[in-house]
Amino acid sequence: MKELNINQNWTFKEVVGILATFSYFDLYEKVLFLKKTRDSFYSLLNLQEWEKDKIWDYMNGFEFLYVLKGIVARRK
Repeated sequence: MKELNINQNWTFKEVVGILATFSYFDLYEKVLFLKKTRDSFYSLLNLQEWEKDKIWDYMNGFEFLYVLKGIVARRK
């Protein structure tokens, strides 16, 4: 199983930047990867709870990447 090394200091912008990697796995590996990655994202200290929820929504197909990128763009 592939694993994403998550830096506890990542920002919302940095997390959004790596989300495209979720399309490169077969289904079983993707499920395992998503569970482990979800837990890692929810442990990030620099993200607010709603940001973590938005990322989780994207990971489950309930949000679009362009929406997350729009949030990042509005913060500049």
